[in-house]
Formats: sequence, structure tokens, C-alpha cells
Amino acid sequence: MRPTYSTNSKTTSKGKYMLSVTKTLTPHRLVEKIWYTVGSNKELDFFGAFSQIGDTTISDGIPTACTDGLNTTFNGEFMMSLPFKQCIFVALHEIFHIAYKHPFMYRDLFEIDPTLANLACDYWNNQQLIEFDPQCNILEVPCRPDGTQFICYDKKFTGFSIRQIFKYLQEENVRNEQPKPNAAGEGTGEANTEPSDDKLEGYSQAIIDRVGEQFDEHEFEKLFADATLEEVQAAEEMIDAAIQVASRIHGKDLTGGMKRGLVEVINTEVDWRTHLQEFMVESKKDVEYSSYRRFNRRMQAQEIYMPSATGNAAGEWVLAIDTSCSRDDRILSLTCHKFVDMCHTIRPSKVHVIYWDAEICSVETYGEDEYDTILDLTNPVGGGGTDPDCVLRHIEENIADNTYDNNIDGIIMFSDGYFYHPSKDWKALNIPVLWAIDDNGSQSVEVPCGTIIYIKD
Repeated sequence: MRPTYSTNSKTTSKGKYMLSVTKTLTPHRLVEKIWYTVGSNKELDFFGAFSQIGDTTISDGIPTACTDGLNTTFNGEFMMSLPFKQCIFVALHEIFHIAYKHPFMYRDLFEIDPTLANLACDYWNNQQLIEFDPQCNILEVPCRPDGTQFICYDKKFTGFSIRQIFKYLQEENVRNEQPKPNAAGEGTGEANTEPSDDKLEGYSQAIIDRVGEQFDEHEFEKLFADATLEEVQAAEEMIDAAIQVASRIHGKDLTGGMKRGLVEVINTEVDWRTHLQEFMVESKKDVEYSSYRRFNRRMQAQEIYMPSATGNAAGEWVLAIDTSCSRDDRILSLTCHKFVDMCHTIRPSKVHVIYWDAEICSVETYGEDEYDTILDLTNPVGGGGTDPDCVLRHIEENIADNTYDNNIDGIIMFSDGYFYHPSKDWKALNIPVLWAIDDNGSQSVEVPCGTIIYIKD
């Protein structure tokens, strides 16, 4: 089962044995039984691969249950109040968020509108679970004491994808002529509680009613906010490995909707933003630097005043933008925004923005406090022929005369891909190069070195 679960920060090992349902069953023991059932029941064996991922926490700080896309939290009192089959439904609902990589696959939807994205994911999960076991042999829909269901479920969404449900909910909100939700995206509905007016300000009554149907919460943002890039990547790799195993061994008994969702997860290309992010992080070289603000104490004892090492500094970066008229300015804007976002993370000492076509058109240099200015000043001029080697020659010349630091971490070449074949001399430069190609341009780019990514709107 999952490696650990905890209450009040106290961690204990999970058991691997079947427990009988009794009135004296503790929340810990109940969750152990749930995970054992999910991992050992042949009809649930697909989900068993994901019952071993992440940690489980029992907390009274949430109304019902939630997940951050890797780890799961249950309200012990809530789970103890449900029949066991309903407990299985709740657990599988959370597993679906993990198995189908909702925080990763639909991050763009959560950035647009977290409330509607939450709803869309929950509607899809519950639809699949109801279709998976319509006779309620293994699981049952959670109900309130009066017998009414308190889950997001609407038969009209049968066969819908998460993105289709999200679009429908957007249109429903517009149809009811309500103002657009605030930019902060407030309004993630809390389970089994009356939705507060401030959280759902700007949404139509129809959406407010739907939020009131939720029984779980999502903490997807915590997966990205509370973890390093390396930890997020490791989490995704762990889930990907489970997906491959589960789909290969246990995927044959899934419903049509579950299979389509799985195919989408497996076949989805990694977003270009992820590639750009990984390139910049991996290319970053931490170079020790010195400062006279603090003298080297060993040398100072000999009355020799030399600077001491004070930390690590990132090198310089080059963003080279093709100014040809076939460039898509929307794609350029997206690329620049992601580049600037990463600059704030890796903190390069300087950024050189080079505008080029057949020759260098202009160059702008920005320091550590000027990254955001790149977004305001990227107004390329040019539009002649397209020769990427002019960038190579420019960099070589400026390194030679010390205008550029010899410690350039990486180069990003933005273009539509319609350019003369770059020379092999790019290899000799010995600097990581990322060729960011407008997806609306050429799809047959050949480069002598570096990595190619295609930027999509």
C-alpha cells in the first residue's frame, strides 16, 4: 500500500492485511482497509497501482477528502460516517485525480478558472466511477444522511471529456449573464458546506449550485507551490511509471471513458513550456563568485586583502528573436513570458535579447532587476532574409572582446523555422542551444546541435 500516512504529523506504517468492519474501527484502520481493498480486489486491480503512490493523511482540517495530485487526505470522521462501499467510491475518486494526472494535464484550465476546472474534473471522475460499477457491487455513490447524493454528477456529461465539460460550464456561466470571476480565481468550493458568497462572487447561481454538490477539495496548486521543480518532476515520473504498468497489465477491463482518458494521458506530448523550463534549469551553471565586501580571512591574517567567495551566480543568457515577417507575434509573446518567468527562477546575471534576420538588427541587454522589461520592449524590427549564423558570429565576436561574459549558460533561438541551414560551427561554440520554433511555421527544421521545441498557442 502507500508507504505512510499520518495524523497530526505523526507518521506510522500502513498495514497489509484485511480488516473486518466493526463499530470500533478507527479512522486509521478504516483507511488501511480501503487501500487494501483497492490494491487486492481483482476488479479494482488497475487502481491498485496508484494506491501505492504518495502518502495518506487523516485530518479534521478538511470537510471530506482532498488530493494534491500525489498525496491524499481524508477527514476521519467523514469517512467513518459512510458505508464501506461509499468509502471505496471516495478513495477511487481521489485516485482518479492522480491516475489521470489532473494537476499536470489540465494545469492550463486551473490557471483560467480553478472553480470550473475543479468541477469539470469531479464531474468526469464521478461519471466514470458510476459507469464502472452501475450495479454497485463494489462501490456506491456517497450520500447525505437523508439519502441524497452530494457529488458532482450530471448524466448530460456522458461521453464528455474534461475539457468539454469545462467549456460547457464556462458557457453556462455566460448564459446566466453573470460577471466574470475575479482574476485570482477565488472560489474553489468546499465539500459538504454552504458555499460562501465571497468565494463565488461573480459566478451564476447555476455554477454556485454545482459547487455545492462537491464532496471533495483539491489542493493541486500545493503540488507546484510547495515543491521544487525536481520534486514535481519526480512525482510526475512516478505517476507515469504506474500508468504504464497499470495500463499494460490491468487496462483491459476499463470502461470506454476511462480508456479514452488513459490514452489522452499516455499520448499527450509534453507541453513546450515544460521543455523550455527544463532546458533553462538544466543549462544553468552555478559559478562561484567573490566579493570585496568580505575579505578572505586566511589571507587577511597575512595582511593580504583578497575577496572571499560569497555564493553562486548564474551566467548570462541569450534570447535571439527572428524578426522575419512570417513570425507569429502571439507565439513570440507566449515564449517571452515563459522565458521571463524562468529568469525570475534561475536569476541570470544578464540577458541579451538579439533581434536578427539575415544580420543582427539590434541588441538589448537587461540586468537582474530588469527581466520584466523584456516583455515591454520586445518590438522587433527587420524582416529580411533569415540566417541564424549571424547570431553565432555576433556571440563569438562579443565573447572575444569581453562584451559578453564567457559564462553564457544558454541560447534560445526563436524563429518560424524558415531559415538557411545553420553551420556546423554552432557545435564549437559549446553553449547549450534551444531552437524554439513557431508551430505555425516550418515543421522540417534541421539544426547542427541543440534541442528543438515547437511553440503552440
